[in-house]
Amino acid sequence: MKKYKLTSSEVINHFGSDEGCTIYKASKNRFLIFYNDLTDYYKSIERRRWTLAHELGHILLHHHILTNKTIIFRCSLSDDEYKWMEAEANNFASQLLANPSILDKLKIKSKNDISLICQLSDEASEYRFQGYLNWCNHKYKNPQDIIILSQFSDFINKKKCNVCGHGFVSKNSKFCPICGHSLKWGDGKMIYQGINVDINGKAIICPQCSNEQTRNGTEYCSICGISLINKCTNLTGIQVGFDEWLIPCGKIASGNARFCEHCGQPTTYNVQGSLSAWQEEMAILEIESAQLEVASSPSENLVRIDSDDIPF
Repeated sequence: MKKYKLTSSEVINHFGSDEGCTIYKASKNRFLIFYNDLTDYYKSIERRRWTLAHELGHILLHHHILTNKTIIFRCSLSDDEYKWMEAEANNFASQLLANPSILDKLKIKSKNDISLICQLSDEASEYRFQGYLNWCNHKYKNPQDIIILSQFSDFINKKKCNVCGHGFVSKNSKFCPICGHSLKWGDGKMIYQGINVDINGKAIICPQCSNEQTRNGTEYCSICGISLINKCTNLTGIQVGFDEWLIPCGKIASGNARFCEHCGQPTTYNVQGSLSAWQEEMAILEIESAQLEVASSPSENLVRIDSDDIPF
């Protein structure tokens, strides 16, 4: 619009769409995607993601090449051509932004779950939820879905605690290793430091007396006697209600764990005081985060770069 001094209506009329389109230059085999970032309905992050994914679908499904069209105008195609190309592009976008195999692993329950996880609009999330329910009738996974699930393993298994803000990746953890509360799916911002341990959960240097001579096969420090291995203290089973018991656990824990990720009981490092209280560390992390945010805020004295100066 700025370059050619056109109005938004003239641009929309030229492209044949008020949302987005793709121009194909056959001589260079190049594609250029345009999208509407002026209209309130279309400029939202959620709608823009869908528009870009839809246009990528047209490109990767070779619609321009198959039809020998520079731009896929509705008026230049038959109704049948337009319908199947739009259906394919929409299906591509839905698979890219809300793959049903991933939604299934995340155990989504509603369109709101899809909107939150996949960053889609309410309208798109409703369509994807209905499509997901249909997919659930057979839950067919092709070889590509298996690859996708592997690539998105960390995304699927990320956990966060709403109490202490800790975040980490784990497939089977139920409780926060920092504060012991139940975990949710999502991104936790707080990363708590801990004691450096080996693959067996044993401290490389004693956290109490700094003894470095910790022989293989030993569980306790030969100097001060504390446990070098951080593990769940629930070794015999614990009564948690009138007629409810936790089965014995005793699983090895990470070097920063105050509580067991599997049953929520305290760890040896917590009981013996090898780790500071999580509330104290959380307060320090919040101060450091606030300082970093202030330091990274743009200065008013910085030179502003106009988008017109970018050479493409």
